[in-house]
Order: sequence, then C-alpha cells, then structure tokens
Amino acid sequence: MRCQCCNSALTDYELTLRHGFTMEFLELCQECINSLGYKLPVVGRSDLMTEADTEMSENLFDDDEVSELGDMEDDVYKDMWDER
Repeated sequence: MRCQCCNSALTDYELTLRHGFTMEFLELCQECINSLGYKLPVVGRSDLMTEADTEMSENLFDDDEVSELGDMEDDVYKDMWDER
C-alpha cells in the first residue's frame, strides 16, 4: 500500500497507524504525518517498528500518548457499550 499524500510505499508499521479517536487507518507515511504541523492522536503496533520507524516516530508521539492498538481497542468498545 502507498501513502495517500506522497505515494511512497508504507512500512508494515505505517500500515497499522490509526487515528486515536476514530480508529480509522491513516494511510499516510510518518513523514507526511509529521509535516501536518500538529500532533495527531495515533495508535499503532509498536512490535512492527523498524529502526527507520523509530527515528521518525520520535516527532510523532508524546511519551504520554504512546499506546498499543490492543490496549486502545478494549477501551473503545467499552465506551461504546456504556453509551448504549
């Protein structure tokens, strides 16, 4: 799959990046996400990160905001259940 902005090939890690609130896949490379000029709430599978991904992700996350997709999914479904 390719980045929707610059058409570069996405890494395995970039393929798992989702918006932190909507849980929709971003389909953007980390360079394009960083170029937005503000921090997106992003979740992804850190076990798929390579060395190149870790260098780029330093700008992508605050230390407080990094969470794994598995942890986030449970909270999302619990919140949806509570809203019913």
